Amino acid sequence: MKKGFNLFILGLIMFLGCLVDVKADAIAAPFENKEIFIHDWDAEPAIASQYEFLLGSNMSYYEYGFVMSDVEADYYDNVYTTTLSNYDIAGNVVKEKVLKNTIIFNLQVIDERIYTLSLDLSSITGDPIISIVIYDMNFKIDEQYILGGDGLFGEFLNSVYDSKQYNLDVFSTDEDGNGYFLLFGTPLVLAFGPDYDGVEFFEDFDLFNEYFSYYSFLVNESDEVGFVGYDKKDDTIVASGVVGCNFGGLEDFMTPQGIRSNVKSCANNGVIALYEDEKQVWENDYYDYSMIINPHIVGDYIVALGYSYDGSEVIVLDMEGTIIQKIQLDDEYYFLEGGDKSFMVSSLELDSDSICAITEDQNVFGLEFEDPADVGERDDRCYTKVNQVWYIPLTIETKTDGNGTVTAVPSSRYGEDVSFTVTPKEGFVLGEVKVTDEFGNVVIFTDYHFTMPNANVVIDVTFLPENSETADIAIVALVVIALGTGIVLLKNRKRLN
Repeated sequence: MKKGFNLFILGLIMFLGCLVDVKADAIAAPFENKEIFIHDWDAEPAIASQYEFLLGSNMSYYEYGFVMSDVEADYYDNVYTTTLSNYDIAGNVVKEKVLKNTIIFNLQVIDERIYTLSLDLSSITGDPIISIVIYDMNFKIDEQYILGGDGLFGEFLNSVYDSKQYNLDVFSTDEDGNGYFLLFGTPLVLAFGPDYDGVEFFEDFDLFNEYFSYYSFLVNESDEVGFVGYDKKDDTIVASGVVGCNFGGLEDFMTPQGIRSNVKSCANNGVIALYEDEKQVWENDYYDYSMIINPHIVGDYIVALGYSYDGSEVIVLDMEGTIIQKIQLDDEYYFLEGGDKSFMVSSLELDSDSICAITEDQNVFGLEFEDPADVGERDDRCYTKVNQVWYIPLTIETKTDGNGTVTAVPSSRYGEDVSFTVTPKEGFVLGEVKVTDEFGNVVIFTDYHFTMPNANVVIDVTFLPENSETADIAIVALVVIALGTGIVLLKNRKRLN
């Protein structure tokens, strides 16, 4: 008995030892970069100074693609030109519009309308005019609200820097058709629409929290954790930022390039927190990064920009907070915009062959140069900006009853044309074809082609015997004969007895 007990204890110890070894191996396992998102397409590159990109480069996702704006400067004539572009989900330019003497500071698509904060440099007085301009998806102006001129320029400029550094939405709407713009730093909410007389300014925290729900995450009383990134999908919230910088509150963030400069002066690391129904599920520190910004919930993943002293990279996390993919380039990442199954990220690369700003002593007004090398030193360096789109491949599953085959590509992108072929076995013909998405919605197809929805798809095919009509007639005949025989037997039961 004692011997058996000792053997049991020994076996238990060995079993627990195995568990410990397995756990230790799991912890020590190296990072394996999974291919969750794959590179899809690049937008047309733009060339400008870093300062202009921070001011005049914008992107916003909507159901059918991305809307972008880029600014170009003619330093000889001091002319700024903004190009508005509408890309579909596959990277095709659907619509484009050129705006002379205009810089779009902020851009956001809400309910098939494009809300912009714009600077107009073409006024008769020569003073720049700041306006909220609302376009339809064909870039036709629906509404315009003039905010003012030089007196507000500085405040708006600081606000633009801050909101764009953290890629936070600054426009919101209500059910009555009113719009709201969040002016950082002051802070103020600008209200406009049918219920307001022009544009009205409000310093009201209730408005902040009602129309800009992330605001409460920015106003964090902790001296240790500073959240500057935010995204919400349904009841799930993700927030990101830094730890260990002894932040004093919102004012530490709401300065031009606040966190980018602030984190360089203190020991810190990046942080991400996940909330469900406004309750924190987890909060993780990421010591490889000095800060993490621009978080977005894309599909079943969290995508964000991780900054370190060595540069920046796109990080992809599962919903438990584990980094499962890193996307690195030699260039510096600046902005990231998330969609349903894809995201767009901006990167800047130093461009030594272009002219972005010329020193004053070189007669910038009227002097033409045939070669960039003739320019000499520049006030600001040129950069080439590239907007890349990465997406999650949507799966296409095929199912049959075993009497034939269905052939299709295993995955596709949302909005892409998908074709498939159906081949019955010998002795069988096509019965029924059903194409449905993962939510049970029917996908319409024509000539074995369909447009990929924003969800995984199942193609389900059944087959019938080749002579199914003859077989059906035979079955009916047998049933009739059986019934007739039964009736005859019943009538003659007594005689048979």
